[in-house]
Amino acid sequence: MNELIAVSSVQAELDFLKAKHDLEAKRAEFMNFDTSGMRPKIQMSGSVAIIPINGMITKRADVFELMAGATDVDDVARLADEAADMAVAGEISGVLLDIQSPGGYVIGLPEAAEAISALSDVTETVAFTDTLMASAAYDLAASANHIAAAGSSYVGSIGTIRRQMDYSQAMAQAGIKEHVFKSGTLKDMGNPAREPSEEEKQYFQKMVDAEGARFRESVLERRPGIPSDAMQGQVFKGSEALANKLIDAVVPSLDAALAILNA
Repeated sequence: MNELIAVSSVQAELDFLKAKHDLEAKRAEFMNFDTSGMRPKIQMSGSVAIIPINGMITKRADVFELMAGATDVDDVARLADEAADMAVAGEISGVLLDIQSPGGYVIGLPEAAEAISALSDVTETVAFTDTLMASAAYDLAASANHIAAAGSSYVGSIGTIRRQMDYSQAMAQAGIKEHVFKSGTLKDMGNPAREPSEEEKQYFQKMVDAEGARFRESVLERRPGIPSDAMQGQVFKGSEALANKLIDAVVPSLDAALAILNA
């Protein structure tokens, strides 16, 4: 009987190891998946090039993020560079940035915005949304020569944010303790197993303030008419965004935005 139990335990262990190996192999296959076919491409409408910027904006997007509809800032910069080359060659008459995005991460954002700014130096550019152009997405849009939005869309959310979860009470109720050994006071900052220290709170707030200041300065450099009270993280519907100088025109559709470039 004991021998049967031993054999059964060994077989179960082998089955578990095989399943774990198969799962790790499948994960590696996904992580090494060729995503080139999932990357955005320049679309054409007559002589106008259209660059799509959709979903969450991130950096080095993996296959799962791309499947969820995210946009990689490296792709934005790449397409802006391609469009600039096309403009210099006389192949296009302008570029429309079709932006439908709630924003995303700040990493890589200044470089992508600079690529759009360089594109705007060689051809007319219009950023357009008929849904949402917020936060990081607006930072990119501000590098265009013109911004247009549908009346029912939302524009803005100029600012930065960081969230910090604190599971310490839930862990205490569950009888779970975490012991951390570290070489610096900030080495495990952001650890959700405990409340952040005052030093960590100050560090994170300083980081958020610095990035928020960069965001505002970047926008004001290109759109100096925006009042300071319109850059407190809020969003505006089309007509309100126009009144606060976040956009230049309220238009009903993508075709109407294209007409700005064809005028």
